Amino acid sequence: VKRIDLISALDATPGMDRDHYVFIRGDRTVPYGELWGVMELLRQNGYLKVKLVALEGVAAAPPGAQPAEAAKP
Repeated sequence: VKRIDLISALDATPGMDRDHYVFIRGDRTVPYGELWGVMELLRQNGYLKVKLVALEGVAAAPPGAQPAEAAKP
């Protein structure tokens, strides 16, 4: 889901309301600021129950690896 459509997609999900948890998962290529921007968007729209999901079994990035450039919203 694109960031611009996130809140409307959550609002349109059957059985979803602001009392349910929203789980966020990202990999190492997601810049820290982008992740927190999504969390702030959720908070501003009343989705206060947010959990981060860690990926199990994901290999660590090689030393000195740079994250990929983030797509602009």
